[in-house]
Amino acid sequence: VGKRDWNVVSCYVVTFEPGKGCDADALESALKEGGVWARITPTAWAVMSDSSATALRDSLSKLVGTDGRLFVIRSGVEAAWRHVMCSSEWLKKYL
Repeated sequence: VGKRDWNVVSCYVVTFEPGKGCDADALESALKEGGVWARITPTAWAVMSDSSATALRDSLSKLVGTDGRLFVIRSGVEAAWRHVMCSSEWLKKYL
């Protein structure tokens, strides 16, 4: 695996509601695929990716189940949180 150019990688916030047939293990593996990620809440993750939001949505859609909900947004310039599962330091660095 080559070294990533973190200048062309964005942080995305991915939230989901599992549906019928959700493959939770495969979904978690896919969210961790880029190697830099944080689980914010049980169903919200921050992931670093060189893909677009649309590409992430498309690749994760089949894993959340037939009626599962999925929301992918590229991180912006401002964020606030309380009682998250990951470290605040991670969020401050990547969001």
